[in-house]
Amino acid sequence: MKIHRSLFSLLSILIYLGHLPGQEASIHQVHQQSFGMFEPALLAWDERDRPMDLIEREREPSHVVFGYHPYWNGTAYQNYPWEIISHIAWFGLAMSSNGGITNAHSWPWNDLVNMAHANGVKVIVTVTLFDNDDIATLLSSAEFRQNAIDNLISRVSAGNADGVNIDFESVPSGQESNFNTFINDLTIAFHDQIPNSETSIAMPAVDWWDSYDYAYLSAHCDGLMIMGYNYYWSGSSHAGPVAPLYDNLANYNIGRTIDDYLDETGNDGSNLILGLPWYGIDWPVSGTAQGAATTGSGSSIFYSSAEPNALTYGKHYSELAPSAWYNYTSGGNRQVWYDDSTSLATKYFYAINTELKGIGIWALGYDGGRPEMWGALSDAFGATAAPLGPQWFTVQNTGGGSVQVACAPVSYASEYELFAGTDVNDLQIWTSSANPAFVATGFEQDSIYYCQIRTGNSFGYSDLSEVLGVSITDTENPVLIVQGFERVSGTNNTFDYIKRHGPSIWAAGYGFDAASNDAVIHGAIGLGDYAMVDWISGEEATATVSFDGIEQDALEEYLEGGGRLFISGSEIGWDLEASGSTADIAFYHNYFKAEYVADDAASYSAYGTANGTFNGMDGLSFDNGNYGSYDVDYPDGIHPFGGSANNLRYTTSSYEALGGAGVQYYGPFGSSTNIGAIVYLSVGFEAFYPAATRDAIMSRVIAFLDPPVSRQEHNVRPLNFDVGQAFPNPFNGAITLPLLLETESRISIEVIDLRGRLLHSENLFLPKGENLWRWTGPETGNTETGVLLLRVSRGSISHTQKVTYLK
Repeated sequence: MKIHRSLFSLLSILIYLGHLPGQEASIHQVHQQSFGMFEPALLAWDERDRPMDLIEREREPSHVVFGYHPYWNGTAYQNYPWEIISHIAWFGLAMSSNGGITNAHSWPWNDLVNMAHANGVKVIVTVTLFDNDDIATLLSSAEFRQNAIDNLISRVSAGNADGVNIDFESVPSGQESNFNTFINDLTIAFHDQIPNSETSIAMPAVDWWDSYDYAYLSAHCDGLMIMGYNYYWSGSSHAGPVAPLYDNLANYNIGRTIDDYLDETGNDGSNLILGLPWYGIDWPVSGTAQGAATTGSGSSIFYSSAEPNALTYGKHYSELAPSAWYNYTSGGNRQVWYDDSTSLATKYFYAINTELKGIGIWALGYDGGRPEMWGALSDAFGATAAPLGPQWFTVQNTGGGSVQVACAPVSYASEYELFAGTDVNDLQIWTSSANPAFVATGFEQDSIYYCQIRTGNSFGYSDLSEVLGVSITDTENPVLIVQGFERVSGTNNTFDYIKRHGPSIWAAGYGFDAASNDAVIHGAIGLGDYAMVDWISGEEATATVSFDGIEQDALEEYLEGGGRLFISGSEIGWDLEASGSTADIAFYHNYFKAEYVADDAASYSAYGTANGTFNGMDGLSFDNGNYGSYDVDYPDGIHPFGGSANNLRYTTSSYEALGGAGVQYYGPFGSSTNIGAIVYLSVGFEAFYPAATRDAIMSRVIAFLDPPVSRQEHNVRPLNFDVGQAFPNPFNGAITLPLLLETESRISIEVIDLRGRLLHSENLFLPKGENLWRWTGPETGNTETGVLLLRVSRGSISHTQKVTYLK
């Protein structure tokens, strides 16, 4: 909940800081008015060749370093130490109230984009609108909002840039909902039309008029750049720190601001960027004491001037802020407060320790190239920092108690540490290696182990990776679990939900390896090496993209090659069909064999349909946030498409109006003649409870998918029945199937057409020895002549053969 501002507290802060909130221009606007009349001369960016694409850099900073480069700073970017910056936000385009661009300030700047991209730095285009009435006019009109989005996409594309930063200051009271809509639509459009682009927002240190929905905005864009400066400003009644970290010298301060944002976003700082000042303010004051009363308005001073002046006049340092300050005389007493490399370093490490996404800078170029400013950044985020975590990670059983471990190489990492154990909540260091690919040994046979990896060097360690798992057997495992649930905003992602998938697969008699979805994207593991793939999608949605183009290509190839896929997630349809491109929709229809119906099926339980693989299963409850996973608050409603069949329906919802909870399909995909299969649930499998329910669901999933053993034989339960050749074949009346059982057994027999429809099923308890099962043909008259599949199952072990029906 945002800070409640009573009349007393509001008046006290007004008296303390000496200004009225919301009536003073932001420092971005002040600097634009002060310095923005200096238009840059056209240099290389006047050439109309498209700038180069972004290259993959050898080493990313450990956190986002988001630096604004105002156009009035000209070519100062040519001297930036690019290895320390992750994003350069060119500032910027000026927007009108109808969404048009009134001044582009010579954008695109090809030279800046080429230099940034050559160093692996993303270029973000900032757009400004500072008049409250103009902001209200734009946000209140759907036409103007769309016009703004279209113009921004066009301008960003023209410069081959990587995203947009919205700097509207400040959003007027009453426009919260319209601003939410604008940011949501903007983010969807950018992600769709400019792949891998980012949207971000310049956000206030204090939301005086409750115009910003911090939680919604954080979940619907790629970063909130919080302007953590101008707490003391040019009109303050006393001189003081521009960016106080603590409450010793200011009632409102960075710590209070970040606490406010974290409170609103559920203590999730992963999308918050703390903006910090590379400027100060110079006030006329009544005396020389720290924090002297001001006698007039102050003016901005860049660090490039403040630091040498302080060294000349006598530099003071306030540990309470922390901040540097000094006095000098020019027509009277004057006092200057600014952040130096020492005070900024304290705030950099505050951002790191608070687990924010990173830091922002207003503004690059204000440093004048002084090395201490870049040195402080490098100490916190550069090559002297702990290494990043690996981008992808895989674990594969190799037999004999050994596991092949592999992860993405990480620059500046000197070791790769594997944490492992049979208790997912108590993983210990198992082994380490100087290489990103190594074999770990000493695992106990016929057990499930959970694994994480981290990188290290002499400066420290990265965060631990997501949790993967692997079953230890004597042979290769036939199932691959893909951890594709990366979303953190608006959900409870513990990154260890393999703990709910792996044991259910193991209980069904199958061993499994695991990989992060980025390992698939980077070609580090092949889906085609596995008889079955279980893809964890959780609540992946547009903000993190449930399935990008590379993942879609990999799954298309896998299914066309006869692969068997189990996919579950509650936002897949919303992402791919409701918010997706034409290609996304085609993939969703033709390979996931589903049609999106509704964003919220308004239910927390499901039941199996009569003709689906979950036939007879009822009361299948999934989590509302109280059962150990996450609140499945928006489960997609879906209908079958392209020959699939509905297998699961929501208990309390209209199937026709809101859709079902699952589809199944057994047959060829695309133009292939290979028989593949899919079970797709629009609720994450891990959200079902209790464990016995998950085991039962997984058993039915595997029975339907009937994964062929395309790798070496694996450790399933001993096969204790043989199936003979059905006769006569072809048939048009009855057909007989010989069965030989080593022991008396419960057998399931199903007849399925090539569209995946279940035509007949029986559950029989048969005696040991030879048995003959006889079927008298389809019960309905609309079964067409063609190939049918007879599938005989005992538990998770099954046998399938083709027969031909003649009508």
